[in-house]
Order: sequence, then structure tokens, then C-alpha cells
Amino acid sequence: MTLQLETPTPRTELSDRAVSYLRTFVPAWWGALVTLALAWISPHLPDTVSTALADLLGSEAALALITAAAIALWYWAWRRLEAHLPDWLVRIVLGSARTPGYALAEVSYVDDDGTDVAVITDLTDRDRIVLAQLHDFLDLTDPSREALDKVLARSTSTL
Repeated sequence: MTLQLETPTPRTELSDRAVSYLRTFVPAWWGALVTLALAWISPHLPDTVSTALADLLGSEAALALITAAAIALWYWAWRRLEAHLPDWLVRIVLGSARTPGYALAEVSYVDDDGTDVAVITDLTDRDRIVLAQLHDFLDLTDPSREALDKVLARSTSTL
């Protein structure tokens, strides 16, 4: 009897977009879990604390604010500790041990009527579509339309 071993498939890195989604979703999940834990533990606390916490968590607006605060506090605290933690723990608390990278648009400086002006020279097709839609949305007298005209005219499309 011969046993054949399969070669493991190579690991591929997550895209920056997937990493950014994970690093947004996972802290939000933990923050919501913290709020849920507060609601669950509330009846087991001393009466004065339990009543105050129940009143606070009873309002939908307050509950939303507490959840948002828990998410922000979770993310802030773990981001401060991230450099001192093992990767496996960072993955659990933040979703990924790596931060996403964001590509910068290529910019050139053009002398426009004696003034140095930054001009975006490299746009993705999606960027071009979004800027064109924004351009069409603006009022005809809005000076931003002219600025967008210049950006769209001077930029090149990239994939």
C-alpha cells in the first residue's frame, strides 16, 4: 500500500481590499460582542449598577452610541498594542496581522498661469468614472466642475 501525499497549495496573501474589510468588520464584531456582554452581565451586577446599566442599554440611541464607542475603543486599544502582540492574536482581535496598503495616485506639478498646481496624472478606470459622475452632479456654476475637467483631461487611464 502506497500513500501519496498531496503537495500543499501555496498560501496567497489577501488583497489589500480584503484586509481592509477584515480590519473593519472584526473590530465591529468585537465591539458589538462587548455591548452584548454588558447587556448579559447586567442582571448579575449589584442592583444599583444593574439598574443604571439596564436603563442605559434600554434606549436604542444609547445602545447604538455604546456599541460605536465599544468598537472605537476596541480598535484604538488593539492598534496601540498590535506591535507588541503575536500575529495570531492580532488576527483574532483585528482580523489581520497586516495593515492594508493604499496606492497613491501619481501626481505632477504643473505651472498653471504662474501658480504651481498639483495635477493627478494617473487614474484607474473606476476613479475616472466616479470623478465624471461627480462632475455631472455638480451645479454648472460650481468651480469644482472646472477643476474636475482639468483632472480628467490631464490624467491617463490605468488598469
